Amino acid sequence: MELLACIIGLLLIMGLGVMLPVYVAWSVNQRPRRTFLDDYFITPYELQVPFENIGFETSDGLILRGWWMQGRSGNIVLGCSGKDGTKDDLIGVGTAIWRAGHSVFLFDCRDRGESESAPRTLGYIECLDVEAAVKYAKQRQPGAKLGVLGFSMGAALAIMAAANDGDIRTVVADSAYNRLYDLVRARVRATPISVFTLMPLVNLWNRLIFKYSLHAVDPAAKVRRMAPRPLLIIHGAADSIVPVSAAKDIYKNAGDPKELWIVAGADHCGAYFADRKTYMDRVAAFFTENFQG
Repeated sequence: MELLACIIGLLLIMGLGVMLPVYVAWSVNQRPRRTFLDDYFITPYELQVPFENIGFETSDGLILRGWWMQGRSGNIVLGCSGKDGTKDDLIGVGTAIWRAGHSVFLFDCRDRGESESAPRTLGYIECLDVEAAVKYAKQRQPGAKLGVLGFSMGAALAIMAAANDGDIRTVVADSAYNRLYDLVRARVRATPISVFTLMPLVNLWNRLIFKYSLHAVDPAAKVRRMAPRPLLIIHGAADSIVPVSAAKDIYKNAGDPKELWIVAGADHCGAYFADRKTYMDRVAAFFTENFQG
């Protein structure tokens, strides 16, 4: 009986050592089930803003969809949404930036919204989507001054895109995670297995199944390459998904000029909803001021 118990215990441990890290890796890259509600969304039309439906292609051959709102100035702001978000998530602040005179380009990353379905990640493969959107904006309006606004995963993408492309003059990053590995590790802490044991296995299975390392998505490290271009970091003090310490880590690693705006009582991506007017005014003004010169 003791031998049987040992064998059963060993099998359970082995099972958890495979099944649990695979599940964690899958949950990072999963696609939520679509419903009819995904086809119900607000467009710039409801806000009486003229816009154009846009299709553009990524370097790996996917067609992504977006909305282009042509502004009066020679400046463009790209908007990137979060993990399961879509372009209409940014329509409030996006139209505020448009009313400030700038062209605004909101788009859906792969496997989100109206863009083509494809395997997704949490900020790794989506870098190709931001690159494609930046390329489209440059071709459409050559010589334009370019900025990027992002929420959550989109904020991480915005920072990494600016680190890789010197033509991006300024970034507003709302609720960005600092390191994908750290974000997943925080989720793993709730499991019965030691995080020090499980995380290497999660990363191993993520590399085997989804073809990338969690360490590859590291906005806190890459933000160093943004300076001296201005960065505004926004975060809710009560963020229950990405701790406010992530914003402080990115801010610490960023070069000047930089601003950190922590909103008391706000949860994940909640700074906008805490005070819509203040948020829209401050973000639009940040782009306007830093496009000058």
